Amino acid sequence: MHHTLGAATALPLSSRQWLDDHAPSLERSTRHASALLPLLARAGLLHAEGDLDAAVDAVAEVASASLAAGVVLCAQRGFAEALRLSHNVALCEHLRPEVQDGRLAGALALSGVFGHLAQGTPLPVSGVETPRGWKLSGRLPWVANLQHDGHVVAVPVAFEGLQDFAMVVLGSEESGLARGPEAGAGPRGIRAAALQLDRVHFREDELLHVNGASLVRQLLPTLLALQCGLALGVAQAALSAADNHPAGGMAARRAGAQRLQAALGENRAALGDGLRSGRFIDDAAALLKLRLRFTELAQAAVQAEQQAVGAEAVLAGEDGGCARRAGEARFLSLLSPDAGELASQPAPARRAA
Repeated sequence: MHHTLGAATALPLSSRQWLDDHAPSLERSTRHASALLPLLARAGLLHAEGDLDAAVDAVAEVASASLAAGVVLCAQRGFAEALRLSHNVALCEHLRPEVQDGRLAGALALSGVFGHLAQGTPLPVSGVETPRGWKLSGRLPWVANLQHDGHVVAVPVAFEGLQDFAMVVLGSEESGLARGPEAGAGPRGIRAAALQLDRVHFREDELLHVNGASLVRQLLPTLLALQCGLALGVAQAALSAADNHPAGGMAARRAGAQRLQAALGENRAALGDGLRSGRFIDDAAALLKLRLRFTELAQAAVQAEQQAVGAEAVLAGEDGGCARRAGEARFLSLLSPDAGELASQPAPARRAA
């Protein structure tokens, strides 16, 4: 069985303890949200280079303590991967150091892009050429990791007169770019909100990739794999809590938890095999099925924890985080893309080494 969360391998003990202590706050408020990126950077988790399979374990370890921290890690790693895949070397070299050091938050604003690729639905942001250059307008309903200390966002844009959309990078200081209030969906510590673009001026040096569809398809295996790590972490945390609860030792409950643990191990092994062999690079649909399976297992693990803890303890708020993990499991089911959004999408072209 693939080892996932035995000893802490990605996080120093002090960082793990901080996440354990602040997980409730990160769920309910933004009070400690600004501490997440520096903490993850000190642990060396924000670099896009390296083994994706190991990155899944790192995300799982972080998410087992706090899903909010795991989502921020995924957003930052996803943006760093987009920089790595970009053809704009100057932009990449300018942004990469601050992103990897956690000094600048990175976000992927992919609202609507998977539906556009699968069914041709309009993108939410469009670009219109004016005598003073390109102006971008639209609304992105939900973007995570919009830290108040400054952020950059990768945005798919349908430029007027162009057949394919492009990906551009916009900074939080851009005139005409407005951040809405904190979004209601998900932990508050992920700093998610809507973005409104009102005739934002676009400069050519902000072009991340001229072929946005190609970039998104190259990004997809990384995004789905990291999302698997989120669900894996929540599931492992719930099963560990159930096992450590006095009522978790009942034979029937123990047997059920063991079956869930075995299923997690089998699916984690399948994920690792597919990532290492490169199979999931060409078969995003199979990787999505695994992500959906991990989400189901996380929900089942939370149910097992609830049965061990008992409804009265959950209602009284004396559940050791059980109610929080139930909310985390519900949030996992909202992640994009879903099965319908991946329909009819061709495999991504392999990037030359």
